[in-house]
Amino acid sequence: MMAYVLVYATSLPPGCCSGGRTWEPRLAKLFKSILIRRGLKRAIFALAHKILKIVFVLISRGDYYRDATVDYEAMSVERNAPIWIRMLKKYGYLGATSGAAPASC
Repeated sequence: MMAYVLVYATSLPPGCCSGGRTWEPRLAKLFKSILIRRGLKRAIFALAHKILKIVFVLISRGDYYRDATVDYEAMSVERNAPIWIRMLKKYGYLGATSGAAPASC
């Protein structure tokens, strides 16, 4: 398990999950900072301890994890906007042809 966390934290290239934007998870920053100061073994255990604390709080609250550095609303809009626009065009609310009147509600 610990080796998997190490491989996951160090194998992600910057910007791989964000479509070209530079974004780095908060836990990866923690891992890198401890790795430089304390070494590999302590960094692994510190990251595992941090993850366990987060999981405990989430289970006790019945909530799910949301990284503070990520704008989830913008990601959702970016992912779903083409679908929304396609559906608006399909039902006649957007991009009406030049001769036809827009659909009424």
